[in-house]
Amino acid sequence: MVFIAVDDASGTGAGFVQLYPVFSSLQMRRAWILNDLFVDPPFRGHHVAKRLMDAAHTLGLETGAATIVLETAPDNHTARRLYESLGYRLEQGFLRYVLDL
Repeated sequence: MVFIAVDDASGTGAGFVQLYPVFSSLQMRRAWILNDLFVDPPFRGHHVAKRLMDAAHTLGLETGAATIVLETAPDNHTARRLYESLGYRLEQGFLRYVLDL
């Protein structure tokens, strides 16, 4: 699922959020992985990211999802502030493994 923010005045794309559906076997419900959130630099500071995150939240509610999960870099303080202000919590207790192919 991709939501695109468009500037009404110019018709220019301002940003997007992309989510992938998964199924949580532990919770026996759908979940979403928020894979990408991007706002074009000229539109940053204009609440575009928050509106895109609100659209993702609405999608989660409308689809009966258990969770939306996302990852970000530890030093991405701007994104972390946004996520935490929206109620996302930093998960503890899990290790992330990656297999490069």
